[in-house]
Formats: sequence, structure tokens, C-alpha cells
Amino acid sequence: MKKLIFSGLLIALTYVGNAQNAPDKLLQETYKKAKETSDKDITNEKAKLKAKTWLARAQAYEDIAVYYLSLDSNAALTARDAYTKAIELDTKDGKIGATAKDAKAGLGGDRMFNAFMQTGAGKYANKNYGGAQSAFKAASDIHPKDTTATMYTGVAAQLNKDVPVMVDAYEKHLVLGGKDPVIFYSLYLAYSNAKESDKAMAVLNKGIEANPTNKDLKAERTNYYLNSGNEDEAIKSLKEMVEKEPTNIPNIVNLGILHDNNASKLTNEIRKLKESIVSGSDLQNKIDAKSTQVQAYTDERNRLKDLMKKQPKNL
Repeated sequence: MKKLIFSGLLIALTYVGNAQNAPDKLLQETYKKAKETSDKDITNEKAKLKAKTWLARAQAYEDIAVYYLSLDSNAALTARDAYTKAIELDTKDGKIGATAKDAKAGLGGDRMFNAFMQTGAGKYANKNYGGAQSAFKAASDIHPKDTTATMYTGVAAQLNKDVPVMVDAYEKHLVLGGKDPVIFYSLYLAYSNAKESDKAMAVLNKGIEANPTNKDLKAERTNYYLNSGNEDEAIKSLKEMVEKEPTNIPNIVNLGILHDNNASKLTNEIRKLKESIVSGSDLQNKIDAKSTQVQAYTDERNRLKDLMKKQPKNL
């Protein structure tokens, strides 16, 4: 299940990482010069006090993050800080000037979003999962309804072993309409490990509802019931799987084993009840009821055996 999840996500993430087309050398030189000019300007005592200096810096580093990330892998952070500084310098008595308005628009704009997405992809490619997590989270904060940003924030956080951020990102992703079975499975594991059984089963059932043909999620639900000792629900889950896929021999075998186990347990209970029968007791009624259950389990087991015989090519 884990391989299934990450293989799909990584293909998409690789696409994001490759989305930036390398600009020609002339354009690269333009970005480089803009960076050098800005770096010099903020050391100038007069220039560094002007909001426009910081706005220009933000835009220059934003371009680098989107188109020329190899020049500075942290360009998006520098751009964000520069936009913030421009707003600060052009705000007086709570009122913002024209430069601050432009900076505020840039800080929450599509280019800043793309800058952080590219930064996240670059850091992810270098296996800097903590840096990737921060970058994707910053992008998601800019556009909270973007499903790509929430998903990649969760993926990076998962690899960075930051479970709280992963859970938050994946939950937001599902609210936005995400249906990837991997997201459901990852959340299920997180809640299971935290001993939050109700949340674990709720997200697993939602995953099955969103992906009715996914075998892995259904198998995981059956395993959960078995591990928690709830054999009745396990049988119910397996029966559903066998009905949907009657040629799946492992499922048929497992269902038959569960029926055998239940029949054996009831047979032992019947034996103990018979040993305890005394005149006038109602134990005989209990024995009869359990005997009926044993017969039902036995009949179902035999039916499954007949079903298996009809599928010799799958044995």
C-alpha cells in the first residue's frame, strides 16, 4: 500500500520539479544582475530605507525562485521577507501607501505561490524534506484551497516524520475533495498509531466510499477487525470482498478459516454447556441456538469450498 501511494505522488511531484523551463543565458544574466543590484542596494544607507528598494528586491528574488532556482535555493524566503519589509516601510499610522499595496498583492499572489512550490520541489528532489515541507506549507498558506499544495505539504511532512503537520495537511486535502487512497491510508495509520480508533476507522471507511474498487483499503479494514478481535465485522467485510471478486482465492480461504474458527468456538461452548445441564435449566435452549449457529458457519464454509472448486485455474 505504501509503494502504491508514494509512486503516484512522486510522479506528480517530479512533474512540478520539472515545470520550470531553464531560461536562456541572457535571461539568466538578467536575473543574476538584478540580484546583485538588490544585494548592493540594501547595504546603502539611503536606499535601504525606501519601500521601493525592498519591493524591487522581492520581485527580483521571486523571479529567481520561479525561473532560476539554482542561483539561490532560498530565493522565495528572501522574496517573502522583502515584501514584508516593503509593507512595513510604506505603512504610516495604519495606512499603507501605493508601494505597500503592490507588495501586499505580491505577497499573496500567484507568483509567490509558484515560487514556494518550485522551492519545495527543489528541496524535495534533494531529499531536504523539512525544507520541502516548509516551502509547500508556505504555498498552501497563500492559496489554502489549492489541493496540490496541501497534498505535497502532507507528503513532505510524512517523509519528514512531522505527523501533526501531515495529518493537518491531508485532512485539509480531503476537505477540498482529494480522493487518493494513499492519503486515506496514511491518515488511517496516523490515527491508528495514536490509538484513536474511531478516527482511524472513520477515515478508512471514507476512503473506501471514495474508492469503492480499491482492494487495499478494504483489506486493511478486514485486518483492523481481525486485530481488534471483531471477527463478525471481519467476516462481513470479507464476504463483501468475495461477492465483488469471487475468483480471489486468498479472500475465499480467509473467509472459510474465519467460519471454521467460529464453528470451533461454538462447538466448545456447546460441549461446556452440555456438561453443565441440570434438570429444569434453560441451557438446552442455549445449546440448540448455538448448534444452529454452528450449522450456519459450517454450511457457509462448505459453500466457499464449492466456490473454490469452480476456480481451479486460480489455485
